[in-house]
Amino acid sequence: MLRQGIIDKLNSDIVSINETHLEGEESLRNTNENYEWYGYNRQYKNVNAKKIKGGVGLWVKKALFHDYKISEMYKEVEGILSLLFEDKLSGYTFVVF
Repeated sequence: MLRQGIIDKLNSDIVSINETHLEGEESLRNTNENYEWYGYNRQYKNVNAKKIKGGVGLWVKKALFHDYKISEMYKEVEGILSLLFEDKLSGYTFVVF
């Protein structure tokens, strides 16, 4: 799969995905077990649409969990997801949207 090949080659710590077209509690499958998925899917499909539109998500490399406490920060508007990363030693924080 092209998407999987790109993620494996880049070896990024965080990968942002938009237009996932996932519904409800579905998650985007990744054959690379080194990532944890955080997603925010559309809850409702437009009655005129053939399939669900939109959806966003982040793949976070599991190695980051060793140094950071990672939690969902904002998930109140469809199409917007943010994660808060807090360094376990220093308390340094940053947010990824």
